[in-house]
Amino acid sequence: MIIKLFTMVKDEIDIVEDWLKYHGTLFGYQNLYVIDNMSEDGTFEKIQEYQSKGVFLIQKDDYKLKGDYMNELINDPTRGQYDIAYPIDIDEFIVYYDKESNNVLPFRTTNYFNTLPDSETVFKTNYINSQITNGNNTGYTRATIETEFGLYQDYHDMAKSFFNKRNWTGELDHGNHYNTHDYFLTDLCLVHYHCRNLEQMKKKVINNVKGLGYDTTNIVHLQENTEGIGYHHVRHMIEILKGDFTINTNSKQNGQNMVSLKPLADFIGGL
Repeated sequence: MIIKLFTMVKDEIDIVEDWLKYHGTLFGYQNLYVIDNMSEDGTFEKIQEYQSKGVFLIQKDDYKLKGDYMNELINDPTRGQYDIAYPIDIDEFIVYYDKESNNVLPFRTTNYFNTLPDSETVFKTNYINSQITNGNNTGYTRATIETEFGLYQDYHDMAKSFFNKRNWTGELDHGNHYNTHDYFLTDLCLVHYHCRNLEQMKKKVINNVKGLGYDTTNIVHLQENTEGIGYHHVRHMIEILKGDFTINTNSKQNGQNMVSLKPLADFIGGL
């Protein structure tokens, strides 16, 4: 089975190499397709190092057209025949999740795709959202290795979709999502390292607000758009300008939905 991953990235130098190594090992580097949104922190140069292994890399400058760019790549006939199209973000790591034992099992991830029913078109992946638990007010330098726990969450219809390429003819939205009530929920999860450290999160907010066309220096202008597109990033941008922006670095490890991410950390650390 040929599984191709499609992603767009901007200024994610702290995680991009781990993403490439992990998914390249599982699915083959030649099946990773990366759009760089004009990174300035070394991300683009780091991905270039993996082109010799087969990673496909292009640059596009308009963040608002992310959905269009991804749809073009997925449906480009020069990609050849393949079985699964998986749109994904650079801070998301695909892993098999055993609900009964509450364990992530990276070694079972690739083979699990072979068990998916060929009659289905849209498959869904729930999230395990990583938690910062070191309480140092800064976060992690290398979150994929340092993060100990994640919180399993069932997003129902809003879970991330991937597709049987032979049957699917739809289009993604700007957020790499495809909304439908007709889907097959898999035992795969996306371990989501959305918030890794304070400076990375500030950079992500600023890039998103700029990419959506807002003036990142004008608080009044931002306040007028706190209910518009990307409103949560706009609100965080206001907090950054005011010096009030913080992240939670002391998440509580309780409840049955907490998942140990050590197996994933060990896998990535051994690559």
